Amino acid sequence: MGKNTHFFGQPIFSQVLSFVDKTVLSQVRSKHQSDRYYKKFDTWQHLVTMLFCSLSGATSLRELSTGLLAWQNKLVHIGIKTSPKRSTISDGNSKRPSAVFRDIYMGLFEKHRHILPDSRLKMEVIKKLFIVDSTVISLFKDILKVAGRPRKDGKSKGGIKAHVMIHAAELMPCLIRFTEGVRHDHTFLKHLNVPEGSYIVMDKGYTDYLQYAQWSDRGIYFITRMKDNAVYESIDDIDLPDDKDQEIIKDETITLEYTANGNKETLKLRRVVLWDDTKSKVMVFLTNSFDQEAATRDYDTNCVSWFHYLRS
Repeated sequence: MGKNTHFFGQPIFSQVLSFVDKTVLSQVRSKHQSDRYYKKFDTWQHLVTMLFCSLSGATSLRELSTGLLAWQNKLVHIGIKTSPKRSTISDGNSKRPSAVFRDIYMGLFEKHRHILPDSRLKMEVIKKLFIVDSTVISLFKDILKVAGRPRKDGKSKGGIKAHVMIHAAELMPCLIRFTEGVRHDHTFLKHLNVPEGSYIVMDKGYTDYLQYAQWSDRGIYFITRMKDNAVYESIDDIDLPDDKDQEIIKDETITLEYTANGNKETLKLRRVVLWDDTKSKVMVFLTNSFDQEAATRDYDTNCVSWFHYLRS
């Protein structure tokens, strides 16, 4: 059997870059005019530089520029003829819009999604599952120092928060947004565009009762943790089957109040209480899924905790 020589002699970094389709790059360049005011540090060089930064673990502009300089001979054949200076990288980061790199990612995602491995979880519901989470990127490093919120003592505060939505069937991000670290998580939810019948799993930091009501009207389901200080009224206990999982403590219908256009509204949700053996604690979940026909399936009440497990 002959050896595959497609990547023979190429560094891993070059192999990764070979998946960056130049047609996608050209379309994004044209859309954003991202090379209009840049003579030396074009979009391709900027993309390569930031990918190198991420993969090499550089934590400052000095580390990044030094690392590129050390690899100069290996980067010439991919279009990096001279190592960019720290000031050049800094100017590029501050002036070239982040939407350029967002659209490059989305373009490459659409182009290569057909070769992404399917989830090994074959249940039909996985195809409808979207997982939402966020992480704060520290700003106390040279490469991002200008983005921190100034404090009264003159020091930087906060960070960049990356919000991500992952399609569970592909295990790849299908939506990414960056906000200030102090911005509330729930503001990300307005950007979600998922088809009817989808399930969105998220943590309680995204709590937004108005958004929950809008999803319910559109036939979109969610599963989240319930806030400890949530005020609610229990209106009905949902019968648990005799062969229920011992981890399920309670399943009930509740109502919560929220404000829409200055008016008080009531939202009906399902509250599920489970015992988490691994953490030795009680977990309380909220969902707008009331599908009683699914009660005999493995992914109904148990899926509340199972979906949240997938999120982590």
